[in-house]
Amino acid sequence: MSQSLIEARKLSIPQAARAVGVHPLTLGRWAIHGVGGRILPSIRVGGRRMILESDLEAFLQAGRTTTSESADNVEFAARAEIDKAEASEKLAGRA
Repeated sequence: MSQSLIEARKLSIPQAARAVGVHPLTLGRWAIHGVGGRILPSIRVGGRRMILESDLEAFLQAGRTTTSESADNVEFAARAEIDKAEASEKLAGRA
């Protein structure tokens, strides 16, 4: 982190959610449980969870780079299911 924690722009969960266009519960879930193997870094200030703007940007950027990989994996898995179904049908026809 190039700037100090005091100087960094901090967003509340609702502010960060509005900024990226998701529900606050979704953003909170990203911070607590993560999504796609990544957890959104957050800090607790006076009992409130805050997100550093730079961490939010980095989290979203990392999600963009893995989204195309995830789409490829979904396509591969779907094709594998089709191939499996076709193989089952062929085997059933032999019996």
